[in-house]
Amino acid sequence: MIFCASDRQEGLPVNYRSPFSISAGIEYKISDETLVHFAAEWFAPLSTYVVMQPEEGKFILNNPATIKPRDSAELLRVFDSMKNVLMRHSF
Repeated sequence: MIFCASDRQEGLPVNYRSPFSISAGIEYKISDETLVHFAAEWFAPLSTYVVMQPEEGKFILNNPATIKPRDSAELLRVFDSMKNVLMRHSF
């Protein structure tokens, strides 16, 4: 089901988290004209958390089957999570 809901609220606090990461790199000189570079970075996972919590407010969701007031704090809450990632670069 696709729907659009809007309850504009300005000045809400945002809680954005950055994952812990570790990186390393190495460079090797093969000859006077050739260098080989390798770099890697690992990002730790982040479990699900609330990024933005709207204030409570009633609004009507435009769905003919269930036209009833909904709560902004419940429906429009923004979540985020991240899986772990390993990035490798060589050139």
